[in-house]
Amino acid sequence: MQEIPTPSSIEPTVPTPSFKAKTNNPNEPAAGHADTHLPRKLYRKEQKQAKRRLKRQRLAQERTRCNQEKRQKRIAEAKQRETIYQLQKAKWEEKERECQAIEAARKVAKEVDKRAREQAMVKTK
Repeated sequence: MQEIPTPSSIEPTVPTPSFKAKTNNPNEPAAGHADTHLPRKLYRKEQKQAKRRLKRQRLAQERTRCNQEKRQKRIAEAKQRETIYQLQKAKWEEKERECQAIEAARKVAKEVDKRAREQAMVKTK
């Protein structure tokens, strides 16, 4: 038995022209233009994207440069604080040694004074 073709199964044959017809697709080049030609809309879009990309890159570089400067500044400040602390610590330790020497001298003087009193008490008795 032979199948009867239905209208949906029959594909129309359309002759293809030898030249490129103008299409509504903006991504395809127009008739008569080389394949490198971009429609104005796409060209402008690419230009905008390139400008935005450059701006983002410039801002990112500036941000990293600022972060590096801030980090270096923080490191310098930390070193400066450390040196100030070390100087103050040296002063405190020196004062502490002086106070300990004074206390030791007072203790020795007290002992000497105590012995002298004891000897004076022994003599007066």
